[in-house]
Amino acid sequence: MQKNEIKKALFSVGIPVAVQNLISSSLNLIDTAMVSYVSEEALAAVTLANQVFFLMTLVTFGISSGSGAFLSQFTGKDDAENTKRTVSATLLISGSVGIVSMFLASFFGREIMGLLIRDAHVISLGTRYLHRIAPSYLFSTLALTLMIAARSVGKAGIAMTATFLAVVLNIVLDYLLIFGAFGFPQMGVEGAAIATSIARIFEFALMMFLIFRFESRLLPGKRHFQTLNKGFIFALLQHSLPVVMSESFWAMGIVLYTVFLAHIGQGAVSAFQVSRNLYNFFDVAFFGLASATSYLIGVSIGKGRTKSAKKIASLMMKYNLFASLGFSVLIFLLSPGLLRLYNLTPQTYETALSMIRIFGGFMFIKNTTLIFSVGIARGGGDTRYAMFADTIGVWGVGVPIVFISVFILKLDPVTVIFLLQTEEIVKFVFCIARLKNHRWIHDLTTRFEDKSIA
Repeated sequence: MQKNEIKKALFSVGIPVAVQNLISSSLNLIDTAMVSYVSEEALAAVTLANQVFFLMTLVTFGISSGSGAFLSQFTGKDDAENTKRTVSATLLISGSVGIVSMFLASFFGREIMGLLIRDAHVISLGTRYLHRIAPSYLFSTLALTLMIAARSVGKAGIAMTATFLAVVLNIVLDYLLIFGAFGFPQMGVEGAAIATSIARIFEFALMMFLIFRFESRLLPGKRHFQTLNKGFIFALLQHSLPVVMSESFWAMGIVLYTVFLAHIGQGAVSAFQVSRNLYNFFDVAFFGLASATSYLIGVSIGKGRTKSAKKIASLMMKYNLFASLGFSVLIFLLSPGLLRLYNLTPQTYETALSMIRIFGGFMFIKNTTLIFSVGIARGGGDTRYAMFADTIGVWGVGVPIVFISVFILKLDPVTVIFLLQTEEIVKFVFCIARLKNHRWIHDLTTRFEDKSIA
């Protein structure tokens, strides 16, 4: 694959994905900043309540990313029919995840909050938030599925546009409904939930319109749903489920980290959430790089160019090295000022500042794992190994370290987060070993030559 094709992919996929993630991260920063002005209890409640959305999104992201490798490889083969069938199957599966999440948040909100924290006031606020936001969960999963499909065929600009307009709407509605501006009712955390729900429904509707208007190959017809068979779905799930499991295990690990930190205090939870949101703000470019990597490698493999796929993997790792060093410096310089956007107590501020600097210090290691797992392994069809590395890191290392640090050693939250980075080092070692032996290259489309599947 020529360098101009790589540059084209970076502009059509990498940059739009990075901008989209930047927009989403900006929303998280602004959203949590607004809620923090209601109270720290409100911030803790929204943070914990959003663990339901977090888990749902990660499962949906796993399903969609797994099918995304098929989409990019089918794009390399110019197979439009199987592209549409892949989208139809993914919509059915991810939509089911949205329905289940909506049901749980609507009818078991208090029980979910009770599992996450013991503070009665925070539980009450979080329950009300979940009841208001639950109806949007189905639309969120469907919108995310369409966005990742667009990225997978090199049309990430569509998703970027929809996210930008939805975020603008979300911010405006947040201001009106959280604080009661311009005569609107002052609703606090419930206002934040309603604003987000409206914005997510709008985002789905806009994605449908943009795909219909500009990228109809991602819009399956009735026959594509009707012709789905067990062979096709099994082939898709066989690749997607390891991604789902990887994302789910990682997400559940993050939830457990939050729950464990909650036993130290709500200040620790708030600091962890704010520092993660701020780190994600700086890390958006690397998700764009990973998405471009997955697309390029998938298309190369679909065209039978395995040597090109290897060169792309090597080049993207070099980009990651230099970019990570630069962004680490930015985190250290800018995070003190950015954290002042939040209405935090002095102690929570200092804790969050220390956490974000720890994240920044390990940025290169974290993003090497990201580029390999989300970009190289998924584009190359090596999702089982990526799942293995992620699972060992989170559950074999991360969860035990945080549990022991909090409940047995009773360490402060900053030390807990520092020790947690051992997880990233372990994953880094596994990913580098796999990258060098080139066993991550798999052509997923060959099995669809079987008539019983295709």
